[in-house]
Amino acid sequence: MQRRPRNNIIIVFLVLTLSLPAFGYYSTFDTGEIVRPDQNQVGFETQFIMTSPTATNFMAHYDLGASESVNYKFLLGGGTRTVQAGGFIKYIPLPDYKYQPAVGAIAGVIYANHQGSQALGLRFHPLISKRLNAEEFGIFTPYVSTPFGITFASLQTSYPSQFVLGSSWTMNNEDTAFRVIAEYGINMNAAFNYLTIGFTLPIDGTSTISDTN
Repeated sequence: MQRRPRNNIIIVFLVLTLSLPAFGYYSTFDTGEIVRPDQNQVGFETQFIMTSPTATNFMAHYDLGASESVNYKFLLGGGTRTVQAGGFIKYIPLPDYKYQPAVGAIAGVIYANHQGSQALGLRFHPLISKRLNAEEFGIFTPYVSTPFGITFASLQTSYPSQFVLGSSWTMNNEDTAFRVIAEYGINMNAAFNYLTIGFTLPIDGTSTISDTN
């Protein structure tokens, strides 16, 4: 009988821990292509979280070209689980050129709020992509990432990591203004599996992607 209070505390702790939402949507939703300096790009993404408890999230992206190798990235999202906002720097020191893939990383901070519970996440997304010309089928740019980070929440500190595979696709070889992006993320630690689908387009209607091939 004396052990029940301790057991109750353990049960409550486990329930709170297991029901804690995975703060931050963690999607990469980008390739190694760079938005040209002083140009702008917007994107919209729908994410389906496939790990229980399942959820659907929606995110808006805004990218600003800073240099030939740096973009500033901002996002605002909401959905079944939480509301979030974040800012990132995308740095691609090795551009996509001939047989060389683009190699770089995206790093930044995400703030999230879930029904009054707040969290702050530090994120790092290593990124490799390669632009492939499929002639009349358009241009595909498959990418891979292993995003990881640290999330400070009110109930615990976690270290989420995932393995991500995705690709962008443009309608044809002449116009790279509109891109469709599909991505699948696999949970490696303290995160979730997900499928995300969305698109990006320049604000002024012309191509913003630097073509280094």
